[in-house]
Amino acid sequence: GKTGHDAGTRARAAAPERDDDDEDAGDVLAIGDSVILGASHVLGRTIDGLQIDAAVGRQARDIVERIRELKAAHQLPSRVILHLGTNGYVTEPQMRTILDALADRDEVVLINANAPRLWVDPNNELFRQLAATHPNVTVFDWHAASVEHPEYFVSDRVHLSTAGLKVFTAE
Repeated sequence: GKTGHDAGTRARAAAPERDDDDEDAGDVLAIGDSVILGASHVLGRTIDGLQIDAAVGRQARDIVERIRELKAAHQLPSRVILHLGTNGYVTEPQMRTILDALADRDEVVLINANAPRLWVDPNNELFRQLAATHPNVTVFDWHAASVEHPEYFVSDRVHLSTAGLKVFTAE
């Protein structure tokens, strides 16, 4: 997959035209579950113009619905950070719906999951496969970055410690 600043430049150049009504929606939206919620204070200091739309226990179906609502209301920014896959299985139709809905955004960073749950590996594989078919999507492989680092997590092995927050938000 693509990484770094050049990927964002390529994605912007290749992105289809989008509705200019969305320009007032802010600069960046981070959408996801409690992992994003827990990282929101650090992300907010790292990324100018960041909006957070996150909830504890959020499932893929909730993210599908939330993206539809934001898009319909012209409140979906040109850059989106997406984290899901921690709280349950993500189906291929759900993930296709999410990525297709975001296909007209300039840049989407999809952060995969790392948690001691049966569904994490199949979800991450699905993310890898489908992101490859969407030119504006870059995967941040949080699983690979954190799998050998138990110190990145608090005792539940899902949510991030201070050390984990530094790495999670550095990308």
